[in-house]
Amino acid sequence: MQLRYYQQEALDALYNYFLTHENGNPLVALPTGTGKSILPAAFIYGIMRQWPQTRFLMVTHVKELIAQNAEELLKLWPTAPLGIYSAGLKQKDTAHSIIFGGVQSMIKHPDWFGHRDIAFVDEAHLISGDDASRYQSFFSFMKLINPKLKIIGMSATPYRMGLGHLTDNGLFTDIVYDKTSLEGFNELLAAGFMSPLVPLRTRTELDVSNVSVNQGEFIATQLQGAVDKAEITFSALKEMCHAGADRKSWLIFASGIEHAEHIAEQLGAFGIDCAPVHSKRSSDYNDAAIKAFKANELRSIVNYGKLTTGFNHPGIDLITMLRPTLSVPLW
Repeated sequence: MQLRYYQQEALDALYNYFLTHENGNPLVALPTGTGKSILPAAFIYGIMRQWPQTRFLMVTHVKELIAQNAEELLKLWPTAPLGIYSAGLKQKDTAHSIIFGGVQSMIKHPDWFGHRDIAFVDEAHLISGDDASRYQSFFSFMKLINPKLKIIGMSATPYRMGLGHLTDNGLFTDIVYDKTSLEGFNELLAAGFMSPLVPLRTRTELDVSNVSVNQGEFIATQLQGAVDKAEITFSALKEMCHAGADRKSWLIFASGIEHAEHIAEQLGAFGIDCAPVHSKRSSDYNDAAIKAFKANELRSIVNYGKLTTGFNHPGIDLITMLRPTLSVPLW
């Protein structure tokens, strides 16, 4: 596998950091869509070729990311000693040299994973500054087993709203590679590694003037009530269909579970297959829908709270945002 130049630079930055720093936890910041998931695979493969006794963890928060990251490692190294610990994926491996898992499951039995040398955290901006949080508690326990445990973070947004950069009194100490600045974005766009977004001003607008705000974001129940109206959904999706006539893979964000269902129903009435993906649908249904969407067997998919973080499908060529937000990282 040939790494892109910035992926190789990020990998080299990690190697150099550990050569020059006895203590500290580094952070790599790369924009969404630049292929962060290959970094842990390449790093783990490179380290274990020289030091096969090294023991790794890859920790994240949703089963989709666990499966996605594991797939990247197996593409690069099909015989990797890889195990998965995730209730959502119905696997509970603990003895392998490399464990990819979900923090919600792993925090219940941290002692089962034994001595670990290096841990990766995908979507590291989700780690709370609260010492009692799942991530903080889990790593505190793992450091009781190995006080020299190194933790590597990856994120497209190396900060938390209201708290500052992830290196400000947090788990991570140094940003070792960062392409998330305006200059970094422009460089990656010019090189052809990212697709330029083409925003379309729509005639249909979502009125959130009467929606209250709590902790910097719209209150979810009020938001859905404001935008989940049949006439608005009809008009918005009619515009989307005209704009997406030459597009093959539509990703839609809804403002609630009922809103997602109504969007799928309306698109069905237009003769366009659309699967609603959310927490009230079964895992089997969601998995099948996502698989069909990635295989281009399903032209559109609408989600609420399922495909927001770390979803990897390079074929997407139209994004419809029917979920107003005040969150800069989410947007």
